[in-house]
Amino acid sequence: MRTYLILIMLLVQYVTLPAFSQIEPSDSSTITVGLKVSNISGYGFYCTKKITQNVSIQAMGLMYYYYNRDKNDIHKIYNYDIGLEIQRTIYRIPDFRIFILAGSYYYYDNDNNVENSNSFLKVNNSFNIGIGLSLEYTFKRLVISVDLGYKFFEDRIKVTENEQTPYPELHRVTKIGSGFGIGFRL
Repeated sequence: MRTYLILIMLLVQYVTLPAFSQIEPSDSSTITVGLKVSNISGYGFYCTKKITQNVSIQAMGLMYYYYNRDKNDIHKIYNYDIGLEIQRTIYRIPDFRIFILAGSYYYYDNDNNVENSNSFLKVNNSFNIGIGLSLEYTFKRLVISVDLGYKFFEDRIKVTENEQTPYPELHRVTKIGSGFGIGFRL
C-alpha cells in the first residue's frame, strides 16, 4: 500500500510541475492511434489524447480467443487486458519528445484444457502498476516510442484439476519494465 501512495505522489508532482520544453511540436494533432507492447501499461491497440500542452493520457487494450479441438482433447484460451497511462512531457523539440509515464493495466487469462476425461483450468487475474521514461520520435505522421521503467505486478492464479477444489497461487514481483509502440497521428 505504501508503494502505491509513493507512486501516486510522484505522479501528481510530475503532472503539476511546469515543463522544461519550450518548442512547439511540428504536428499539433491531439490524437494518436496505434499498437503497443508494454509490460508497464499494457498490450494491444492504443489511443493517446493530448489533454494539455504537456500532459497526455493513453488507453489501450486487447482481447484474444483461441479454440482447438482434436480427437480426444479440447483447448480453449480466453484472455484480455486493459491499460491506462498518463504521460508528462519533460523535453520537446519538433519531432522528438521525452516524457515521464505512469501506467497500469489489468490482465485476465482463462486457459481451459480437457484431455480424454482429465480437465485442467487455470485462471490468472493480474494487476500491474509502474513508472518510467519514454522517448518518442515522430516522422511526418508516424510515431515510434520506446519505454523503460520500474514496475510492480501481482498475479492471482486459481488452478482447478479434474473439477476438484481450486488451489490458489499468489505471485508478487517488482522488476524492470519496458515497452515499444508504433502509431499514427490523426
